[in-house]
Amino acid sequence: MNRHPVSIRRALLATGIAVGLGLSQTALADTAEDQLEITAGLAEALTLSCEAALSFGITRVGELDRTGATTITVDASDSSITVGGDDSNVTAGNGQAGGCTIAGSNADENDPVTVSIGGTEADLVSGVTVNLDGDASAFSGLEAPDTALSNLEVSNFTLNDSVSINASGGASFTIGGQLTIPETLIGDNLGGYANTVTVLVDDGFGD
Repeated sequence: MNRHPVSIRRALLATGIAVGLGLSQTALADTAEDQLEITAGLAEALTLSCEAALSFGITRVGELDRTGATTITVDASDSSITVGGDDSNVTAGNGQAGGCTIAGSNADENDPVTVSIGGTEADLVSGVTVNLDGDASAFSGLEAPDTALSNLEVSNFTLNDSVSINASGGASFTIGGQLTIPETLIGDNLGGYANTVTVLVDDGFGD
């Protein structure tokens, strides 16, 4: 029996629609979303201020014909001076330990601070030597030497105590050291001397 042509066309059209719907459903992709957290922090920078100079005072040398070097040591705790080596006709002046203050630390209270003198962690306090240069501004009324010594050295730096952060995010410490006056001196070497040394602190915050 022959089907009506219109019925056949309708059947074919329905089949085509069904196939088209099936293909369109399988082409859809899955999607997902979530919230990304973003954070930022602002804090006061760690600062170090060393406003009190480490001073060995004015040492008076009564005799330039010497038998050895002289050491002048300033105690970090109380600024007292000790004279060592050739101390004949040597009179020490008034010493002063250097003083430094830390501020702006974000470390916890009582956290230790690493202090390095000389600018690298390898020189954690005592491992650096500084040669002083002739300087007319070192002491009021004392001119720069006519011929500056090249080996007037400061070494053996010390701290008054271990350094740790206080409740205000700061700390203070004092620095002592040892000046070595060489054996060979002439009159032209006498005068004022000065130089600087880098002090570096690390409070460990963020390590």
